[in-house]
Amino acid sequence: MLHLRENRTAVGVIEVVDPSLGGGNVRLKKKAELQQEIQQLQTQLQEQKAQRTAVAHHLPLGQVPEAERFDRLSSGSKEKVDTIKLVAYRAETATAHVVREDLPQWRQDQERRLLQSLYASDADLLPDEAAGTLTVRLHYLANAMLARAIGKLCEELTATYTVFPTTQIAFGLSTG
Repeated sequence: MLHLRENRTAVGVIEVVDPSLGGGNVRLKKKAELQQEIQQLQTQLQEQKAQRTAVAHHLPLGQVPEAERFDRLSSGSKEKVDTIKLVAYRAETATAHVVREDLPQWRQDQERRLLQSLYASDADLLPDEAAGTLTVRLHYLANAMLARAIGKLCEELTATYTVFPTTQIAFGLSTG
């Protein structure tokens, strides 16, 4: 015969217990212990959340110890960063001109956006040690016209046969 038993220590959970199987009290006791442990952990979590919200996210520079303050970039470092930015912009501009040649007239103003989406898209790296190449396979573009323009760019960049410094590995691009 089955009995309904309510366990008040375990947040009012009602269980069906078969006395012929035994161990009903053991299960209730174990369940009550687990519930108590859960409640303690939830209390600790709430306390830690409160501590975390009390910590300031931003400190004024005057409150940061001298040893931990950031040094400003030296003028030489700033010039190097500016040079890198300039070279990157020029490379992007040259790449945009290559892509622009293969775009229709009404799409030629979108070459930079196309390149930006290309930079953010997924690609596969395919090293071939025997041939000494590293091929970057770009994933298909949804638009066939744009895919042709990117394919032409891949052909032109692969034809330059760029070798990584201090290695004998040549760089190649493909679409696929």
